[in-house]
Amino acid sequence: MLRFWVQLPQAGGVASTRNVRAYAMLAEELAFDGVWLGDHVVLPDDYRSRYPYGAAHPVAPDRPFLEALTTLAFVAGATHRLRLATAVLVAPYRHPLLQAKQIATLDSLSNGRLEVGLGVGWLAEEFAALGVEFEDRGSITDETVSLMRLLWTGEPVFHEGRHFAVRGVRCLPRPAQTPGPPLWIGGNSAPALSRVARIGAGWLAPAQTAPELAALLGRLRELGRGCSPRAAASITVTLGGDSGSGASRPSVALGGSCDVLKELEGVGITDIRLELTTLPARERLGAVAKLARMLEDTGLKPSA
Repeated sequence: MLRFWVQLPQAGGVASTRNVRAYAMLAEELAFDGVWLGDHVVLPDDYRSRYPYGAAHPVAPDRPFLEALTTLAFVAGATHRLRLATAVLVAPYRHPLLQAKQIATLDSLSNGRLEVGLGVGWLAEEFAALGVEFEDRGSITDETVSLMRLLWTGEPVFHEGRHFAVRGVRCLPRPAQTPGPPLWIGGNSAPALSRVARIGAGWLAPAQTAPELAALLGRLRELGRGCSPRAAASITVTLGGDSGSGASRPSVALGGSCDVLKELEGVGITDIRLELTTLPARERLGAVAKLARMLEDTGLKPSA
């Protein structure tokens, strides 16, 4: 059975206490599986880095952008069942000791509802603003994951690595989930797919057609033969757009069919993250409710 995740109103004029709570409460009421959001600390003015998921990043640098883990902590306190996810948390942006502590605290206080999508990042100017070497982001991510998993044991950790040194510290409380929250890995480069196969609970797939995803999933399973195969794969699907089969970005048109979702499930996708930003803000909550009815009618989601 597919799991469905609702995008939180994280950026721009809709990023408010009232809206974040409203989206989360509606998602819980309608029996969606969880809520998700992305991660930026800053979007520097006049950056030149190429946004890898479209012509331009949908949020201008002068607009609000809620911090991911803080927002999920707020949502955790307002809900009881919803799972909470980042897609993706940029691993190199935070020191692994601080990041491990934040994640463990959130997982503990939410009674084990956190799932962490991790990525290496793309915005070089944001790395510079945070004092992190952009060219080292892959190796920083690998070391961060390794170190966080050691810290989540609750035992004293002694670590001397290329980027970080930790000497005799504990990270308590431990996460509610053992050995820690599921770590989903984003990206479709060769290093990213290798990282999924080696250390990921699943793969945050790029927004592509079902045949393209099937080929990448085949590659991922080949990589998994030498380590641990990761069958779970999550993809972002636009809600309310044109659902034509020729679209490179999967989308579901309200009032249409759920064939796109069934096709994605057929090639091995397990999780659908609903992107709402293509809809006018005033229509988004109604669209989520309408989709819930469509999913129930087709048997893709249990009734609330």
